[in-house]
Amino acid sequence: MDVAFCLAFLRPAPQYFGCLDPGTIASEFGGDPRAAYEKIRWHDPRPKPTWEEIEAAWPEAQKQIEAEGKKERLAATDGGMMRLSEDLVDALLRKGVIAETDLPTEAVAKLQERRTLREGISSKPSRQP
Repeated sequence: MDVAFCLAFLRPAPQYFGCLDPGTIASEFGGDPRAAYEKIRWHDPRPKPTWEEIEAAWPEAQKQIEAEGKKERLAATDGGMMRLSEDLVDALLRKGVIAETDLPTEAVAKLQERRTLREGISSKPSRQP
């Protein structure tokens, strides 16, 4: 259980002193997250959640962690998808399926800018349609 995340899930931006990271829990508290939680000093005007509240909130907090992980993995593929889109447009232009005049002016400008940037960092020029 990620106690710090669960605590922040229940009380966003909680104010406390102490360490709830898994490494500290393992090394200083024998792997007992409850013992670590009980040792933190609470300095938040809101009431400190009970350990039972922490445990009860964990399944929902875990779903949020998983959703955020999926969002991060999806965002990590954006660059590859951008390159795929560029390559697809270039292929369609080369084959005459579409013409640059079929594309919005802004799209043509962005594609040209990216081609120029790639040429600037590559020893060989990028493909031109």
